Amino acid sequence: MSVGGDRAAPLLVALALALAACGAPDDEPGTGLQLSGQVDGRTVSVSQPYPVLLEGDCEARAGLPSQVCFAATATGGTPVTVGLANLERVPVGEPTDVVAPGCSEAASCARVEEGAVVLLALDGEPVRPREGTLTLQQATAGERYVGELRLDLAGGRLTGAFDVGPRPEPDRPQAPAEGEDPAGEDPTGEDSQGEGDAGEAFTPDEVEPADPEALDE
Repeated sequence: MSVGGDRAAPLLVALALALAACGAPDDEPGTGLQLSGQVDGRTVSVSQPYPVLLEGDCEARAGLPSQVCFAATATGGTPVTVGLANLERVPVGEPTDVVAPGCSEAASCARVEEGAVVLLALDGEPVRPREGTLTLQQATAGERYVGELRLDLAGGRLTGAFDVGPRPEPDRPQAPAEGEDPAGEDPTGEDSQGEGDAGEAFTPDEVEPADPEALDE
């Protein structure tokens, strides 16, 4: 029996599991939106774990004719929005060329068959990439969008990745159980102290005078 072979087997299994994990996204959104580069000579850096996810027609809400948008804030406070338009026509797991079509509405951009449509808005102004690459790993409506992108622009280049889902709901205080008073008081409304217990006030008329004979006993 080979001792070296026995030691190598667990290592090979661990390596195979690690490679399999790299090929598929985790169950929960993680990195958010990460971008870096230059747009029209301006340095842009975005690192936001929970960007705003907009689905449907983003034109009215974000000014981009796309079906999915990620709205974030770059370093320095500049609003940045990334839009994806024709996800149903983009193959998953394959680098797809980004095209610069002349579509101006979400419906027409969604019908582009050749290439991926990626749109960008910086400080509210649309910026159309000239070319680039989109590698889409997951696109599940209402749940999660995962991918990597490289955008060549007229005045620079942006590279980055996204792993975006709906923002988590904020924690809300738990409602009191049925019959339980929110303040922790007796639900009957009666005072928990017994009649005449310490802390209960009496008027002078309610206090009976002491019996002298009882004091002598």
